[in-house]
Amino acid sequence: MSLKLQINIQTRPGYIIDRKVLRKKLIDEFKKWVAGQGSYQITVVLVGNRKIRQLKRDFLGKDEVTDVLSFPLASLEDAKEDVDEAVMLGDIVISYPQAKQQAYQNNKRVMDEVVELAKHGLRHLLGIHHN
Repeated sequence: MSLKLQINIQTRPGYIIDRKVLRKKLIDEFKKWVAGQGSYQITVVLVGNRKIRQLKRDFLGKDEVTDVLSFPLASLEDAKEDVDEAVMLGDIVISYPQAKQQAYQNNKRVMDEVVELAKHGLRHLLGIHHN
């Protein structure tokens, strides 16, 4: 078995992203942090401010909008060499309106901001947290 990452990207109509670029950037980020073998899966979901606020309130007890949330479901150690099924590491939820606003504020492309938020969320799924 080799190292493999499956990415499921879900968006709402009107949220324009380049799925191919996002997938490649996440795979590159994943390979920076993960060595060895295993088959893993993550889901990236782009939502509106109302949905991400609801998720943050329901799961973290904070009634506020944020740019990205990560919901880990398994760890890297859960991948077994003798199993062909991918281990679901978790979900990354990104607020597209927040990404758009932050891109504008930082003079960046929206796609670049979405990629950075997705990479940030991926690091959280991998157990890499900021201080």
